[in-house]
Amino acid sequence: MKINKAFILGAGYGTRMGEIGLSLPKILWPLFERTILEHQILFCNKIGIKNIFINTHHRQELVTKFIKENDLEISLINEKKILGVGGAIYNLKKVTGGGKVLVINGDQFYFWADIFNNLSNWVKEESRATLLAVKIKTDENYNSLQLNGSQLIGINNVKTKENNYTYSGVSVINLDLLESKEGYANFFDSIANYNEHDIKVLLPSCN
Repeated sequence: MKINKAFILGAGYGTRMGEIGLSLPKILWPLFERTILEHQILFCNKIGIKNIFINTHHRQELVTKFIKENDLEISLINEKKILGVGGAIYNLKKVTGGGKVLVINGDQFYFWADIFNNLSNWVKEESRATLLAVKIKTDENYNSLQLNGSQLIGINNVKTKENNYTYSGVSVINLDLLESKEGYANFFDSIANYNEHDIKVLLPSCN
């Protein structure tokens, strides 16, 4: 499946970053002589995605200034009010139209082009949302994905003795299959609502 755009989630307040997060958006944090944002753009370019978008809210003026001063090839979508992950993706559809979009968190960076290739090859045309999972230990404080084969059927804190997975924050969304919606929306209550839609999950071992 051709994934023709990427969406970096960058509107959050960065509360997990402590005091520094109040003044510096997490996507502008330096890492190996580049910002996290620059690493993400380079990653998207490496896997062949040139049409990149980012949503902003918290200290959006700093993000806008940085992008302009460094002539980065990325389009800004400023949210006057925080829309949540689900609301941000609905807003992306409204702004850009349809297509398949790779959604990644603003506080992560990636070096796994091979995993992306598996993900893009595995996504089906009729899939509304395909989530990339990561393996977790039983004592880690993450929600656990409950699966029936590759289908997501629940999310809770119940873990087995082995093979526990959580959502990595990376997904492929088919914007063509989304309804129109305005305002705030939680990701798992809207885009990836497994009670209403067939939501697929790719495990790290899949190929």
